[in-house]
Amino acid sequence: AGEAAEAVGEQGEGEEELLSPEAEEEVEALEAIFMDDFSRSSPRIISIRLSGCGVEENAPSAPFRLVFTLGAGYPAREAPGVEVVGPLGGRDPRRDALAGLIATTAEECAQQPMVYTIVEQVREWLDTHIPADVVNPGDHNHSAPLTSVASVAVESDDMEGRSREPSAQGRVPDWVMEEEIDMGKVAAASQLAAEYDVKFGTSGMRGGAESGGESHSSGPRQPYDDASGEWPVAGVSVAAPALSGDSSSGRWDYCIGLVGKPSAGKSTFFNAGTDPREEHAAARVAAFPFTTIAPNVGLAYFATPCPCQRVVIPRELCRPAGGHVAPLPSSSPFSTIAAPGWSLQTGGNPADVPWRHARVTLKDVAGLVPGAYQGRGRGNAFLNDLCDADVLMHIVDVSGTTDSEGCATAEGEGSDPLDEISWLRHELHCWVFNNLRHKWATVIRRPDKLPSMLSGYHASKGMLEAVLAKCGIDARRPESVATVKEWDEAKVHTLVAHFLRTRFPIMLVLNKADIAGVEARVEAVRGAHPREASVAVSAESEAWLCKARALGKVEYLSGASTCRALNEDDAVVRRVREIQAKVLRRFGSTGVQAALSAAVALRPPAMAFPVANLDTCAALPIRPQTSPLISSGDSGREAESVGEAQPLHGGVRGSSAGPAAVLRDCVLLKPSSSVGELFDVLKKPPYCLLHGEYVRAECRLERGKRHVIRKDDPLTRSNAVVQIMCNRKKGFQQAGGGRNEAS
Repeated sequence: AGEAAEAVGEQGEGEEELLSPEAEEEVEALEAIFMDDFSRSSPRIISIRLSGCGVEENAPSAPFRLVFTLGAGYPAREAPGVEVVGPLGGRDPRRDALAGLIATTAEECAQQPMVYTIVEQVREWLDTHIPADVVNPGDHNHSAPLTSVASVAVESDDMEGRSREPSAQGRVPDWVMEEEIDMGKVAAASQLAAEYDVKFGTSGMRGGAESGGESHSSGPRQPYDDASGEWPVAGVSVAAPALSGDSSSGRWDYCIGLVGKPSAGKSTFFNAGTDPREEHAAARVAAFPFTTIAPNVGLAYFATPCPCQRVVIPRELCRPAGGHVAPLPSSSPFSTIAAPGWSLQTGGNPADVPWRHARVTLKDVAGLVPGAYQGRGRGNAFLNDLCDADVLMHIVDVSGTTDSEGCATAEGEGSDPLDEISWLRHELHCWVFNNLRHKWATVIRRPDKLPSMLSGYHASKGMLEAVLAKCGIDARRPESVATVKEWDEAKVHTLVAHFLRTRFPIMLVLNKADIAGVEARVEAVRGAHPREASVAVSAESEAWLCKARALGKVEYLSGASTCRALNEDDAVVRRVREIQAKVLRRFGSTGVQAALSAAVALRPPAMAFPVANLDTCAALPIRPQTSPLISSGDSGREAESVGEAQPLHGGVRGSSAGPAAVLRDCVLLKPSSSVGELFDVLKKPPYCLLHGEYVRAECRLERGKRHVIRKDDPLTRSNAVVQIMCNRKKGFQQAGGGRNEAS
């Protein structure tokens, strides 16, 4: 295989074909990423060993390497030649599957740098489909390289071919051929999508159109109203949850993605939200751009009303695994948060409602710069890291001390927060639009392929149908879908704008709000985006308080409006007074937990509170097979060790993970989940709280009343406190049936 690669390399050198600037830039980036596992045998041939891609030494992919031949037309007009070299026999049927994966990946990435994506896809496929002992004993040709993909051609996206030859169903329009994107059309489409959501009630601020577009209010807000759909959220600018049309169901591993320019404070917010106990678990923070390269992933908490008061369980008996939120003074931003699906029964004063923590994943991706969708700052890789995020939190630097690329400037000379918001949203739009544009020739031939081209962003079928409906397309009628081949560029931009608002709703985090002189910039953002969710935040203050709390220097509850120094250390006392004056008294809290809670409200999950006994609301017992899943990167709210395994949702100081804990568990589920699907979730890891066969279920209603619910009933606020009865079959009972027992 090596001799073959060298021969091809000599041929490439003889032809003296130079790579395009874009390809040369990609090769330089690959060399920086893979270092010793990267080699270049000729200007056009590179090799990457998978053993160095962060895999374990004994991983199935470790013995393999990939050899890429980059033609003069790569990536604009042709895909690379790909050779997978490794111990996969020449007669192994998995070779064809792997070849198909590479071809599909190349087609999806057509006209874009794709080597890194192919490497990651191949590595993941090998580790998933190849056993640890990859050598087939029946095949003596163990060292034969996989060469069935000598060259991956993407015929549907060949630039020259599609620009010259009309397809059977019509010519590829000129806008598909253009390299630049008309930002005017992007802005117009984004405005149109926003106005659509306001007009039809699929998104909007507090009070919607009836409120007259009021941008903010300093006083208490009314609670969420199930009939009107109004949705008060923390901070002074509020957004209602976007209509997703999401018909998905089952467990929801909810993920919030942090985006923004370099040095905006994303990693500081990540550390403040996840409160890691160990230094190695924290995201690196430094005063220079691109401190973060690989995404940081951790666990954070948002606030949601606890059902204990509604179902008549004394608050002092309720023991959420995540603990209760700090008491809410009427001036606290938390007093204006209404969480998904809950209508507060307190006469309009959320401060009277007990609030609890629920856990989500927080993902901090590297900073984005203008031109990221074109690959600037390794932007495509970083944008792809966002695909598994359910909502985005845009960390906006309102201090005016850094430019658009994160470099420090004199005070007041930094980039305008409004410009940051505008160009980042344009980058996200262009990222999706570019990917779609490169495949538009396929859409013209096969309009029914359009939904699948957006499913790669982890969008459900129901969500895609809802997005197409906003564009006047009924996805269930082929004749309606067929009309997309006649769309012009503006219509495609409108599709992308609707898709982004539905799939990736954005929460504005106005960070560094503790710095003097930010008030005008904060108000400018709220005035320009009155219907967007926004919270003024000091992530640095929250991060410092969490760290000082862990060291025993301060008394502080995350989200609280007060803190107190626990010793006479001058530096600690001075810092506490500074935070109290600049942050807590001005905003009511640091804003971090308020921002997380508001972000979840943009795309709310269904919530279930499973119990073992509806009379006492005692939690389901933790079974021996449940593994301890609290990591060192978990929140500082984590419970002290209790010597027993804890479920995934467990774990904060002062909480109880024991079997007698009341209303301990809060399970996040996708919007259309049923009682039966909750049962399936609770049977499987990481919960493992139920076993046996489903028999029946009951829920605890308001004022403590019980009600029988069916397996296919959807989970709602009213039936969220639920007890599921199972049939625990023993081995000797499998044939004849066993008795029912409540779990």
